[in-house]
Amino acid sequence: MKNTIKITAISTLLIISCLLIGACGGGAEQLVQGQGEVDISTTDSTTKAALPSVTIQVSTSSGGAPYETDTTDANGSYKWVSPTGGVGSNYFFTFSKVGYVTQANIEETPQATSTITLPVAMVPSS
Repeated sequence: MKNTIKITAISTLLIISCLLIGACGGGAEQLVQGQGEVDISTTDSTTKAALPSVTIQVSTSSGGAPYETDTTDANGSYKWVSPTGGVGSNYFFTFSKVGYVTQANIEETPQATSTITLPVAMVPSS
């Protein structure tokens, strides 16, 4: 009987430990790996409406060649996560879309303890 109680107690502790580790999610893992997040939202500067399919290029120097390119989703949003060890490093974001003025070299420095919010209001080209 004592062995059954011990096995049950140990099993319960193992299950709880696994659940706690699983609950940490990406944020805790990114913190450990030295990654930071930048939450990007793009809008039309005149209508203030969300602007989908904006091309985002990320580089490690102002005017440098992009090492990563992606686009915003249907809500004009994109969550960029820095590479491992990228916390505290400067990154330069360029935003472009046909019919809008390109916004180049917006500098951000991801932090380990907080997510950076980067709102981008795209100006229609004339």
